[in-house]
Order: sequence, then structure tokens, then C-alpha cells
Amino acid sequence: MMNPNVYRWCAVPQCTNTSKKTPKKLFIQVPRKANIRNAWLTLARRDTSNTGLKSILYFCEDHFDLPNDMENYMRYCVMGAAARIRMKPGCIPNKYECQTDKRKCTSNITKRPAVKKQRMMLKKECEKDLTETTSTKELETIETKPNISSESSVQLGNMKAFTTVLLCVGTLSLASSAPAGHKHSPQRAEYNYEYDNKAAAPREQQESASHYDAYIQDVQTAASGGNTAKKGYSQGSGLRTIAVGSANQAKTALGNQQAAAYQAAYVAKNTLAQSAAQSSATAQAALAGKQVILSGLEQQVRDAKVGLQGEEMQLQQAKRAAQAAAQAAQQAMHQVNVIQAALNAAQATSENANEAASQAAGELGAQTAMVGAARQRLQTLQEQLKGVRIDFEATQAAARKAQAAAQQAQANAAEAAAKAAAAGLAAGQQNKDASHEGSNSYEDYKQAPEQNSQEYYQTDFQN
Repeated sequence: MMNPNVYRWCAVPQCTNTSKKTPKKLFIQVPRKANIRNAWLTLARRDTSNTGLKSILYFCEDHFDLPNDMENYMRYCVMGAAARIRMKPGCIPNKYECQTDKRKCTSNITKRPAVKKQRMMLKKECEKDLTETTSTKELETIETKPNISSESSVQLGNMKAFTTVLLCVGTLSLASSAPAGHKHSPQRAEYNYEYDNKAAAPREQQESASHYDAYIQDVQTAASGGNTAKKGYSQGSGLRTIAVGSANQAKTALGNQQAAAYQAAYVAKNTLAQSAAQSSATAQAALAGKQVILSGLEQQVRDAKVGLQGEEMQLQQAKRAAQAAAQAAQQAMHQVNVIQAALNAAQATSENANEAASQAAGELGAQTAMVGAARQRLQTLQEQLKGVRIDFEATQAAARKAQAAAQQAQANAAEAAAKAAAAGLAAGQQNKDASHEGSNSYEDYKQAPEQNSQEYYQTDFQN
């Protein structure tokens, strides 16, 4: 247990805790091992050059995580005190809230793997990929619209081409005056294109060609003087030539129309093929982008699976740690119950001992009073005995004196009686002599008791 009479103060700069100001706080002594001591003082931002290894320094409990840094913290919490503060090996002070301009230091806690950092990076990459996907979709939408517009423009161009061809054919049919023998003119060679779909000509064009052939035959029959000629027309006039030329031109225009249709179809198909190639290139680019996004997402999924496995492993570790903590808590609770039972028994024993002590104290007081009374009585009796003994001795001395006086008186009386009996007739002279002797004997008697009493007292005191 910490000695409350020893003054302690926290060696951390800007910390004002002392054993006098904050007596309920714990003060941990700084180790004297050089490397640990320098580490503590460096973390506390204290100059190590001015501090010797033999000097005693303390850090208060505000700079530690006592539940994790103190070995006997449970005993300290249960009992309210500890005989000796035992810190865990390797613990360092990691709290410096008193120093407002310093960031909190971290203790030597085992760092977790950078799974969370990887997870944050994966999250950012996913967000970036989603943004790129959105922008790619917008670009595809923008690119699709021009394709649609290009297709519509191609269709419009095809319509314009057909219209232009028809106008050209009409102009040629009106302006051309070539003879009928020129039906195999070089103009047919201009449109001599080979197509895969040449055999698949439209049915309407075949019907038109047969109609024009029948018309030409009718005109030739009329020009040769057939029976069907009408009156009022001269035979061999220029109308026949015009009619035949017009018919030939119409037939040539009809043949050229099919060639122009093939050419227009080729132009349209070529334009559509180029558009399809561009669309295919765009689709390939989009596919490549999608492939990159897919690869990125697959990599992210793999990383996420790895992160999930790490998190699951950490979850299992956390579960095991929680189970161990629960078991430790149960053991601690059991120990607390045992300590509480022992404390209750100790309190009961203490109460019984206090009661017995109070009873013993009462008995001690009563016995002390009785002893005092007995001593007082003994002293009184001794004083009474002393007085009675003195009186007894005085009485005994007086009795002895009286006995001696009585014996002396008896002796004197016997002697006087003997002398009186032996005396003769000479009573007068003898009486005088007897009285004189009696006075002398009386004086002797007076002196004798005094001497006897003095001898008695001397003998008594000597005894």
C-alpha cells in the first residue's frame, strides 16, 4: 500500500496532480532501466539529460490505461487498495490530455492488418468505377444518337439518291433523240455493276419492262402500215421516228433505272456498312471498356472476398476474445463472490471480536474498579490495623504497667504486713520508721515502674 505520508508529484510537464492535491489517484514510479525510463520521459516531453537514473519520479494514473496496464487492477478495484502496484511488462504511458498541444500517443498495441485500409481503397475504386461506368453509358448514349441520326441521314440520302436518279432518267427520256438502233448504247456500260442480288430484281420493274416492250411493238406495227392505222395520219411521217425514238429512250431509261437502283443500293449499303463498322468499332471500344470494368470489378470482388475472409478471421478472433473475456469475467465474479463471502465472514468475526472486546473492556473496567475498591479497602484496613496495633501496644503497655504496679503494690503490702506483724510494742518509733521506709519504698516504686516502662518500650521497639 502506498505510504500516504510520502509526498508524490507527477513528473509529466503541465500535469498538476500531487498526492496532496489528489490523494485518491495512484502514482506509478518511473522504472530505473535506462531505455524504458528514457522512453517514458520522451513520451512525456521531458528532458532526459537533466534526470538521473537514481532519481525517483512518478507518473499519475491519468497517463495510463489502468485496466490494461495494471496487473492487479481487479484486486485494487475490489479491495479499494493494493499492497504494491504491479504494472504489466512493456506498458507505457499513452495519455497526455494535460498537454493540449500534443496528440495522444498510442500504446504498444499490436496493429491489426491493413484490411480496413484495403476496404476503403476498394470502396473508392468501386465508386470510381461506378462513375466511369456512368460516364461510359452517357458516352454510349451520345454515340448511339449520332448512329441513329446517321442511319436516318443515310436513309434520307438514299431517298434523295433515288429521287435524283428518277429525275435524271426523266430528263434523259425527254432530251434524248437517239434512234432506236442505239438501244445497246454505251450508257448501259456505265452502270454495269455486278451485285450479289442482281437475280433478285423487283417484280414491278419486270412488269414495267414488258409493258414498254409491248408499247414499242405496237408503235412499230403502226409505222409499218398495219391495218390498225387511223385515218388522217400520213404514213412515213416524222411522228414514227419520234415515237420509236421515244420508246427506245424509255426502254433505255428503264434498263438504266435498274442499274441506278443497284448503284443506289450499293451506295446505301456501303454507307450502312461503314456506319455498321463504326458502330462495331464503338461496340468493340465499349466492350473493351466493359472488359476493363469487369476485370476491375472481378479484382475488387476477389479483394473483397479476401477482406471478407480477413474480417471473418477477425470476427472469430473477436468471438474467442469475447468468450475469454466472458470466462475471465465469470472467474472474476466468482472470485468477487468468494472475496465478498470472506469479507462478510471477516466482518461478522470483526463484529463478534468488537463485541467481545467491548465486553472484556467492560469487565476490565469493572474488575479495575473492584481492584481499586479492594486496594482502597486494604489501605483503609491497613490504616485501621496500624491504629489498632498502636492502641493495642499502648493498651498492652498500660496493662503491663498496671500488672507490674499491682504486683509491686501486693509485694509492698505483703512486706508491710510482715513488718507490722513482726514489730513490737514500740509502735511509735517503729511506725515512724515504717512510715519512713514506706515513703522510701514508695519512691522506689515510683522510680521502678518508670524504668520498667522505658525498658518495655525499648524492648518493644527493638522487637
